Amino acid sequence: MRVASSPARAGKKLYIVAVVMTVMMAACSTGGADRGSGADRFADIPEMTLRVQSANAPDTAPSRAFTVWQEAVEEATDGRLTFEMFYAGALAPLDEVEEALSSGLVDIATHVPAYSPAEFPHDSTVQRLNSLVEPAPLGTLQGLGAQTEFALGGWAEDQFAAQGLKPLLVPAAMISSMQLVCGDEPVRSLAEAEGIRVRVPSEHHGTEATALGMTPTATTNAELYEAVQRGIVDCAVMSPQDVRDLGLVDVIDHWMLDQQAGFSGFSSFHLSMSKSTWDTLPVEAQRVLWDTAGEAYLPAITEGYLNDVAETMSQAADAGVQFHSWRDDLRERMLAHQSAVIDSVRGEKDDGEAVVAGVVETHEKWAKLVRDLGYETQLGSFETWSSGSAGQLQLDSFIGSVVELREAHRP
Repeated sequence: MRVASSPARAGKKLYIVAVVMTVMMAACSTGGADRGSGADRFADIPEMTLRVQSANAPDTAPSRAFTVWQEAVEEATDGRLTFEMFYAGALAPLDEVEEALSSGLVDIATHVPAYSPAEFPHDSTVQRLNSLVEPAPLGTLQGLGAQTEFALGGWAEDQFAAQGLKPLLVPAAMISSMQLVCGDEPVRSLAEAEGIRVRVPSEHHGTEATALGMTPTATTNAELYEAVQRGIVDCAVMSPQDVRDLGLVDVIDHWMLDQQAGFSGFSSFHLSMSKSTWDTLPVEAQRVLWDTAGEAYLPAITEGYLNDVAETMSQAADAGVQFHSWRDDLRERMLAHQSAVIDSVRGEKDDGEAVVAGVVETHEKWAKLVRDLGYETQLGSFETWSSGSAGQLQLDSFIGSVVELREAHRP
């Protein structure tokens, strides 16, 4: 299934209509003093074109979500607010986006604070606890909900403001488990893992690889296809979308899947605004951006991500890639390492016990919630996730729960 037929694109008009109707119904309600009414609600919104950067290429789930969001914002403001889009780091590379937002070079952007752990220590802590998230695809929703609630508890607003940012979605996306894909030989046991050269996306994933006896490397995305093809690296830890987008389906023969253990997920992918730009906007404009970020961008990127996972799985299967489970020794080693990492977080901070307890409790709460909403049946397991099941997924109930959570924090 090609991008042109993806639910994220095909359904974007439904998202826009829902957002606009929500805004207009609220404007006409008895609480109209809060949101304004009729044409009057646009009076305080200036005509402004915001410079918006997606960290990704145009034809990817995060960038397609920006298109959905832009149209929702334009509809909700009668065209007074619009976006000028830039893609793939055209204004600022990924490790400089926070600085670009703070300076006002960029008004809105997706960014990855994992590149700056000293400036975003709570984000760094959350990344180290991502082994608590259940495997994809169910864990995608669990992690998004839990970590949204955790961030809205206060840490994100304070730490982002200190860097000149206004957080809009923390996180904007959740990769609930990074995947291990390999070239000539599978890695299913400790014996097979010993000495394997594996590309890892972060220092944290490097420690996980080392714990399994592997040798981590920092091969860039641009180099990875050739590195796997020529055997310079044996395996790679990465998101399913990157497996597809980098063309690795053509050069890998083995994909390790395990519903009980795996490399930790990644959620340091956020949507933020320049605080200086945010502070110049009237409250009505702030509310439109806040509301539509949750009601338009979030469902579009989430559905697009799940659809991309399904498409990648189908492409890999069609290409003859073999799927393997981990054996007990490899699984137990990874689980023991991840448990030790969680214990280290407890001991590193004065409030470490409370932080870990809060993260655990919130993730358990959202795991139950997504099951109660019926998503366990809809999502099934990673192994059975397919383009057909992705196309049938309805996210309204889940997004409604997240939007309700965000309501108390709107401007």
